[in-house]
Amino acid sequence: MTSATRIPLVANGTVDIECGSTANMSARQKQVGFSYTFFVPQFKWIARADRDINRADDLRGKTVAVTAGTNTALFVNKMNNEEKLGMNIMQGKDHAESFLLVETGRASAWMEDDILIAGFRANGKKPADFKLLENVGRRDACRTDALRRIRETLHALVRASDPAQGHQHPAADVGCPQTHHKGAERQAEFLAVASL
Repeated sequence: MTSATRIPLVANGTVDIECGSTANMSARQKQVGFSYTFFVPQFKWIARADRDINRADDLRGKTVAVTAGTNTALFVNKMNNEEKLGMNIMQGKDHAESFLLVETGRASAWMEDDILIAGFRANGKKPADFKLLENVGRRDACRTDALRRIRETLHALVRASDPAQGHQHPAADVGCPQTHHKGAERQAEFLAVASL
């Protein structure tokens, strides 16, 4: 799954839950559900330390990288057009490819969430070869997990209880011949959330 395919794959049911750096935006809420917010990142640029690039303004007319299907890609395109920066924008198919574009010198910088690019820098072959630029982009909405069919997912959790501990099932399943039932409070909690 990539940034470009995650929402469609959750929306069409190919996957039930996507756990990643997915922004909770109103347009996306029309396609999928979201969990609670985990963190609020800020867009930043990462560049090679040996380049004379210290601020976003130094990227005017340069080739930069974004990751296809991300909010950052939309932001960089909009910024490039509105501020008439003349940047050539290359799209990596995923974050690793976007970082590679900078690492190999094919792109002068890559913009992404600060926490993500800091992780790529820290895990790079030579972390000291990279720097985060001081000028930052906007803060993104929030990062969460994209969920599909919350109701069905929670019902599946209720139904999958350990049979050795007694079983649980939706209240609609009346007439169950088994007399060993446990976790009524947990079942009620799941059903209350699932009915939202």
